[in-house]
Amino acid sequence: TQAMEISKRVSANTGVPLIPPVAVGISQSHGNFPGTLWIRADTMIRVLYDLTTALYETGIRKFFFISGHMYNDWGIKSLRDHFRCDYDDVQITTVNYWLTAETRFAEDCPQNKHIHGNFGETAQMLAIRPDLVVDTVSVPGGGTLPGVEIPSVGLSLPGDRVGELRAGNPPVIARVTEGSTILDLRTVHPNDDAVVAAAVATLTG
Repeated sequence: TQAMEISKRVSANTGVPLIPPVAVGISQSHGNFPGTLWIRADTMIRVLYDLTTALYETGIRKFFFISGHMYNDWGIKSLRDHFRCDYDDVQITTVNYWLTAETRFAEDCPQNKHIHGNFGETAQMLAIRPDLVVDTVSVPGGGTLPGVEIPSVGLSLPGDRVGELRAGNPPVIARVTEGSTILDLRTVHPNDDAVVAAAVATLTG
């Protein structure tokens, strides 16, 4: 999502043509999530090589690839090197979407790594879909801090989806506020981001 939106905005600002994205990539590491589609690295290289060749034959000599997934980066860079070996009149540049905000991504992470759900990624999602990210509050449980609210950020989904989320495996706990389902991200460990994303992706309607 982020990579495509960045590409659209760059294209709109520069007039550089944008082709449809390659939607399936090197994602077998996420194969434990049902429905995950993936292709092998060598398959991705061949697909990208053929697409680049088709554009090359129309006269295009400069290519810019933006990756939306870390493991795809290796396939894209391999395509770049293969293509340069066969054609000496091309310029090919590759970049990962998270490098567009490297400082903000790193400084928000205790390990100084580019993990999901930090300032950089949240800022990008706010720009893409501001309707899905909301300011909210967390309320401590157990009666230890009665009346205390802790500022937080949440994901907002239209309607009441609490029952569907709780029925999943594993269950995801959310709450309904003013007709919308709120997932409070303060209560989600970064290691569980993919679990929440998979649960939301299974919702219908």
